[in-house]
Amino acid sequence: MAVKFKVVEMGNPSKPEAPKKFYPRVSSTGEISLRDLIKELSRQSTVSPADVLAVLESLIEVVPRHLEAV
Repeated sequence: MAVKFKVVEMGNPSKPEAPKKFYPRVSSTGEISLRDLIKELSRQSTVSPADVLAVLESLIEVVPRHLEAV
């Protein structure tokens, strides 16, 4: 799957006199509903939609705890 991006010119804040450089920045292409995400993941694997939902709900609970721990 391709990733869409824009090229952005940015300077180094710690060295304002240095020449600016160009960097890629990922562009958002929209949103996907949880239901559509579950259907897509289920179609691409042997896992049922109910099992995909269970894993995603667990992931939503676990990720914030790990982010807080950092």
